[in-house]
Amino acid sequence: MSVGTGAVARPFRPTPQIVAAIVLAVAASAWCVIGLWYEWPMPLMGWAPLPVLGLLAAYECRAAARVPGTGTAVRRFWAAIAAASAFVFVGSVSMCYDWLYRDALTSPLTAVILVAGLVAAYWGLFQLPSRARTAGEQLRFALDAGVIVVAVSLFAWHFSLRHVESWRSSTGSDFAVLATVAVAAVALIAFVKVALTGTGGVDRHALHLLALGMGVGSATAVLSPVFATRPYLNGGMLAVPIAYLFVILAADRQRRAGRERAEPASGRVKVSLVPYAAVVTAGVLLIQDRLGGPAEPIVVAVAVVLLTTLVMVRQLTVLRENARLLATVDANLAALRSAWDDLDTAQTQLAHQASHDALTNLANRALLAERVDQATAAGERFAVLLIDLNDFKAVNDWLGHAAGDRLLEIVAERLLHAVRTEDTVARLGGDEFAVLMPGLDAASAGERCAEIASRVQRPVVIEGHQLEVSAGIGLADNGNAATGADVLRRADVAMYVAKAQNAVFVRYHPDMDQIAAEEARLAADLRQAIERHQLHLLYQPVVELPSGRTVRVEALMRWRHPTDGMVPPDRFIAIAERSGTIDTLGEWALREVCRQIVSWQAADQTDIEVNVNVSARQLRAPGFPELVTAILAEYGVPPDRITLEITETAVFDGGPAVESLRTLRGLGFKVALDDFGTGHSSLSLLTTCPVDIIKVDKSFVAGITGTGQQAVIVTALIQITAGLNLHAVAEGVETADQAARLHALGYRYAQGYYFDRPLPADDVVSRFRVDRAKIAS
Repeated sequence: MSVGTGAVARPFRPTPQIVAAIVLAVAASAWCVIGLWYEWPMPLMGWAPLPVLGLLAAYECRAAARVPGTGTAVRRFWAAIAAASAFVFVGSVSMCYDWLYRDALTSPLTAVILVAGLVAAYWGLFQLPSRARTAGEQLRFALDAGVIVVAVSLFAWHFSLRHVESWRSSTGSDFAVLATVAVAAVALIAFVKVALTGTGGVDRHALHLLALGMGVGSATAVLSPVFATRPYLNGGMLAVPIAYLFVILAADRQRRAGRERAEPASGRVKVSLVPYAAVVTAGVLLIQDRLGGPAEPIVVAVAVVLLTTLVMVRQLTVLRENARLLATVDANLAALRSAWDDLDTAQTQLAHQASHDALTNLANRALLAERVDQATAAGERFAVLLIDLNDFKAVNDWLGHAAGDRLLEIVAERLLHAVRTEDTVARLGGDEFAVLMPGLDAASAGERCAEIASRVQRPVVIEGHQLEVSAGIGLADNGNAATGADVLRRADVAMYVAKAQNAVFVRYHPDMDQIAAEEARLAADLRQAIERHQLHLLYQPVVELPSGRTVRVEALMRWRHPTDGMVPPDRFIAIAERSGTIDTLGEWALREVCRQIVSWQAADQTDIEVNVNVSARQLRAPGFPELVTAILAEYGVPPDRITLEITETAVFDGGPAVESLRTLRGLGFKVALDDFGTGHSSLSLLTTCPVDIIKVDKSFVAGITGTGQQAVIVTALIQITAGLNLHAVAEGVETADQAARLHALGYRYAQGYYFDRPLPADDVVSRFRVDRAKIAS
């Protein structure tokens, strides 16, 4: 069921009020019709439905006025109709009293009450707004309305006003005629309103029902002369219930139509047939009135009506043809406008896609560079932050790319909430973000950077897993920078320094360019170091206390650079981690250890076990356990000859690193937790991570002979490892006193320069032979 305003009303479902109204209206009509042949002994029963229907109509109209979202004009209209219904309800009661106790004469009080109801209905109709019209439209409306008024007036005179004496004799008052004419006028105004001016927000079908109810009610009232010979009947018994029923149906329709909606604009020219219908019906009335008279007036009347009808048909044909032509033009114009709008929308979308990141909807690298260049060209001061997430690849490997994408979206949201409205947040690709801060230098931006870092690095829960978020942040401004690209490069250099120093953020300094260039050179050389045979392994003994017998060795990588000489391991390992070559170095080290074990076995040294350091990146790489087992199978080395050394930071977040260790440990490998106490220092690792050996960091061992905190920590750790059935190895032992003290505390294994420095592979064989000879003697 469509609403005149273009909305869709809820389906019609008879409510108790509607059912009651239908039953009462049918009962009242049946009472009057049956009363034409049968004299009712209790006339009061004919008046009984009127008050009930009046209350129902007032209630339904009031409910229609209170529909949520309804406009002010519509609420006022239905409130006025509710008031009119209430007045007619009171007037009906008063009319019933007049009929029973005043010999069917209508009292002045009754007339005043009914007139008040008509005034309320008029007021509500005139409250409805009409759309703005041109001067030509207003003139056509006035002419159409005039045609309708003249035609209706003709019919009112013909059927009602000329019979006023008959009405007066049957009702004892002129009020019946006046009330009928007034009700018909209200119906006329409502009908004209709908047909010619629009509904002003009221549901079109609801207004149709109102007009129809008033028209039927007033038309029914003209039957009053028929009831003149039947004192137990009255025209109001039939007219008022029918009018009330249509009012109730109209109010229900308005409630089902819902809130007010603006009538859609249409370029289509509409032709109203109402004025033409009025002319035709007037012509028919003219012919009917001439029937029975002389032939010549009848012929003239018929000819005039036919000519008028033909002219109207011709005019309607032309109007409809013009309307179709205009509709075609409007449709073509609308299609052109739609195509233009679609093209404009597509261009806007393409421009947005070209300058924004598809995942986070942030600015992309191109848009950031453009805005940096604009700020540089304008001579504005600005700062740039470059933010690179730590261990993002591990999230993708562990939880999948969907979880990684969600992490990037969360970081983007946090950045947007942390910056100013004038700042630009961009995603440069992967897990790298940037923030352009106009109007700030590096010092001022540093204060903002601390807040941004605190927001970004809060833990996040994704798919039920709590992830620790960390990042390296580089900061640079355009002081002494020639171009915008130079500022971005400086921020990038500072960001890599921050990651290397494990700092929250680092501000760019010119010295960093030299450091970055040196690191880039070493990173490039490191990629070729294996092929050029510049890398080799040394093996540091792990001994048993107090005998000093070697129980295993730790493989340590060394790099002899062709021009720089020996590059310290802490330097080139860090470069390998940042440049991504650590995976290649780790695989080479494991193969070299396996090759050396096979060589030792050939020298009858089958009892040498080797510790191999494994990086966090290796552990988190998909397929790492399969790679390790394949390498050992290639050389024929059993897993129990290899101990994998890892750091706390590699397994602190759990995930794929821990799963890889569990797999490898299940295959027979041992696991050692290196540098314990210097990373996250979480004792929960000892229960969640599959560990066999704890290596206590040398920073604690250095103070073992004193009474400081280091001695307390070393003492506590040996008790913890003993309780968990783990082996403890003390690293960095450099004196006999330290070795003796460690043994006294319960340590059974140690490693350090006191026992031996890292040895070449051949010296390892000699050391094992010496230890074996000592045991034999």
